[in-house]
Amino acid sequence: MQTNSQYEGTSKMVDQTGQTKINSFLRQLGQDYNLPFMKLDNNGVCSLSVDGHLYSIVQTHDSPWLLLHADFGHTPDAEASKAALLEKLLEWNFLGKSTRGATLSINPESHRLTLHMQYLTEQVNEAVQLNNLLDFFIESATQIREQMVDAIGSGHKAPTASTTAQPVHPNSFMRV
Repeated sequence: MQTNSQYEGTSKMVDQTGQTKINSFLRQLGQDYNLPFMKLDNNGVCSLSVDGHLYSIVQTHDSPWLLLHADFGHTPDAEASKAALLEKLLEWNFLGKSTRGATLSINPESHRLTLHMQYLTEQVNEAVQLNNLLDFFIESATQIREQMVDAIGSGHKAPTASTTAQPVHPNSFMRV
């Protein structure tokens, strides 16, 4: 797994300890993977590029939730393609069966397709557990991208992401 790293955040009332804990785990993982700058930025975000796809780990100081986010690219421009994509998103999201419990959505500001999972920060108790969550999320995102290509491949171009996509806070992305 090839990674590029930096960082990002989430929401609800939690003190700095949730962010401190996740940051500590990220630093441990950074040491394990020789990514010394792997940590949350001032916004509570750590962004990674894995195999050309952008992922963000978000843990803000005011949230009890750890959010894992994947950028899937821009939505199609053609209205017919958009309508077909929206119908597929509803089907894939139904009971989380096709998304392995994650949620596919469209960012209303950037018009980009995103995948995200969230976990209660208090239930993430060690770096290896965070690593397992990240592995599961990245594996899920890869599988879902492949399903999208297969499902939308019948005449509709599936969204694609790249490392040129911007994380929630553009200044939070750093290549390592």
